[in-house]
Amino acid sequence: MANGASLAGHIEIQDHATVGAFCGIHQFCRVGAYGFLGAFSGVNQDILPYSKTTAPRPLGVYGTNKIGLERRGLPAEDIKELEAAFRLLLRSKLNTTQALEAIEARGFQSPTSRSWWSSSKLRKEEWRNNRPSESCQLSVVSCPLPVVYFGGLPISQSDLQRTTDSL
Repeated sequence: MANGASLAGHIEIQDHATVGAFCGIHQFCRVGAYGFLGAFSGVNQDILPYSKTTAPRPLGVYGTNKIGLERRGLPAEDIKELEAAFRLLLRSKLNTTQALEAIEARGFQSPTSRSWWSSSKLRKEEWRNNRPSESCQLSVVSCPLPVVYFGGLPISQSDLQRTTDSL
């Protein structure tokens, strides 16, 4: 087992199986003998013996965190507005721009939903303009070494400077 691997209850790891770093294995699953489970895998079913397996989970937004919001004391009306906004963004047939316009047109009044909408709209504008926000700036630290390695490839200081100047 590599670092950060998490096992739920009643897991069976058979002989000579390898569990990669930061894997999360759901309860009652089995990792078969000599099986190899790649790093960052989220596993919710058995891993076959003698297999190389990776089970990445795609990022998915499924709606509001209603229970968490209720536990934090958000008013029921705020939660209802957020749910309506999420429905427009995630379940309607609208693209992101159209959904944000529809959310704006609904005129939600709660501070929570207005905050969510304005931050979503701001991020959409940043994506459209393809530039980071002011809070997300690249910092370049000068390096006395003649070569910097990026992704295993050498990059000269002059190339690095040209790249950062163009940002």
